[in-house]
Amino acid sequence: MAGAVTLPALLTHLPAWILGVAVLVGGLIAGGVTAGTIRTDAGNPVMLRLLGLSSRRAIGQRLWVPGVLSGLWYAAALSLLWALGDLPAGPWWALGLTLGPVGAAATMRKARVGFVDNGLMPLDTPMGSVSTGPVLNAVAGLDVLLLGLPTVVQIAQGGPLSWTGVVVQAAVAGIGMRAYLNATTETDRVELSGR
Repeated sequence: MAGAVTLPALLTHLPAWILGVAVLVGGLIAGGVTAGTIRTDAGNPVMLRLLGLSSRRAIGQRLWVPGVLSGLWYAAALSLLWALGDLPAGPWWALGLTLGPVGAAATMRKARVGFVDNGLMPLDTPMGSVSTGPVLNAVAGLDVLLLGLPTVVQIAQGGPLSWTGVVVQAAVAGIGMRAYLNATTETDRVELSGR
């Protein structure tokens, strides 16, 4: 994961908004390192039933580690881009830390899809048949990365980052993660499968 911090620096020759999206996706990958147990429990929630954990409590507890890993990864990647001169002046490290909840929510969304469903109807294309199960599994979680849109806009504008931008991103990330938790979990349900 530490070596992957340098990957966004390879994309600096592309348009700035692509760089911003690449940074967001990188945090999803960094947070996903710890999401294997969520995927297993989403596919088979027997252990959660035995422990008596509700889906809200289980997801709430498991948001912390991916959130910290994603936040540290974002902070390191944005700091490296700033140090290389690819980003203007500003507290980019702080913006990276505020993106931690975005990476955590996206990681949970992706992991809660569970195992690949190969029973879905395939799509017929001119190049042949495409199985929709693996495709849907691959794009799950990317929708939650929209919570990082203020960061993409900030990077795309190319202007200096102010503390107001950091606070806006922190508010969007915190409210969005809490809304995701409340909308997709319940206190009286054990199943973790995503909606």
